[in-house]
Amino acid sequence: MDSSLKFLLEELALKYTIPLSLYDGKKVLTFPQGETCPKDLQAALIDHIIDFDVVDYFHIDGLIYSSFDCHNRNKNTLSVLIGPYAVQDLIETAVLSDTQFSIPIFNSNLLQRKEFTSFTGIIHNLLKHSALPPTPDWLNSDETLHEIYQLSKSNVESRRESDSFEDSVELEKRFLDAVRRNKPSRVEWIISKVSSTYSAQLSMNSLENVKYKCVGIITLLTRISINSGISAIRAYSLSDSLIKSLDQIFNLQDCLRFIKEASFMFIELIHHFPYSQKSDLVKKILFFIDSNIYNRITIDDISQFTGRHKTHISSEFKKEMNQTIHNYINKKKVFEAKHLLLLSDQSYKEISTTLQFSSQSHFSHVFKKIEGISPAQYRLKNNLNFMAIE
Repeated sequence: MDSSLKFLLEELALKYTIPLSLYDGKKVLTFPQGETCPKDLQAALIDHIIDFDVVDYFHIDGLIYSSFDCHNRNKNTLSVLIGPYAVQDLIETAVLSDTQFSIPIFNSNLLQRKEFTSFTGIIHNLLKHSALPPTPDWLNSDETLHEIYQLSKSNVESRRESDSFEDSVELEKRFLDAVRRNKPSRVEWIISKVSSTYSAQLSMNSLENVKYKCVGIITLLTRISINSGISAIRAYSLSDSLIKSLDQIFNLQDCLRFIKEASFMFIELIHHFPYSQKSDLVKKILFFIDSNIYNRITIDDISQFTGRHKTHISSEFKKEMNQTIHNYINKKKVFEAKHLLLLSDQSYKEISTTLQFSSQSHFSHVFKKIEGISPAQYRLKNNLNFMAIE
């Protein structure tokens, strides 16, 4: 990064008193100088799904953040994290004392939320040379963050007063335990009980209320996956695709079916791809395949990535995984195809092209060999009401 850009970022961070961190693929730079990006945020900045089309906004314990990805002048990827910007009504004193940032405190009104958005827009324009996309409703709403907090507080109190609160907590524990133990039938039974025990209202719209709960479940499943040794890239890739697919769900029954299918996908991800017990070489191979599942993958590509001879990597992989690299790649591509069949309206030809199969017939042959049924039968069997485009 050239000195003039560093100077501008330093001055802007000081003027707005909002810290920002940038990761250029090699190191994390933080502005103003002297600030330190906390380890958990730094890890998220380094290891996340790159998306050049969106700007994400989120808040944790009253701390507001925004983030986006862009290219620097050398065409290398640059990941940007702006914040934290603290909300006095939402933050506890203990949070302030523990943080490593010098966090500005502001009252939770619309004008000051727009100040944070304005700063994000300036940095976005400076680095991406384009206008800031629309911001989320919770940053623009006339409803203050304090009012949003009061709604959350009211929900917590109503849960505590409800007879079903303890049941909800107990079911959540059992649900997570069933996922960890690879018990899909137990998961299905628990999901059937959720609607009668979880009553906290997250939205005035009943469908949106259930969708918010879906996002919460996916978040928990993603954390379990990463803690089980699955790569963060793979876990977040599945999480992102599932959350995006919620836009295509229009009734409560499909929401419940969605939760069940999402749970089964994470169970398959966790228990069929155990990274943690493998050697460093095999982990590298698995990581490379995960990261390039939408590309054509050859043994030569893997050999170049690992720096080992292709005969050696083929031998070691088969020894630890009890299958050839070629078979594993096919299983991974079929696993990804199942997501696309369930969560998109792509045709079978489009899916075969997306996953780099040589033809649609080759895709169907490989899918049926692994799953025992054709892609069309799989989509019909799961009955998620997605229309296949032939």
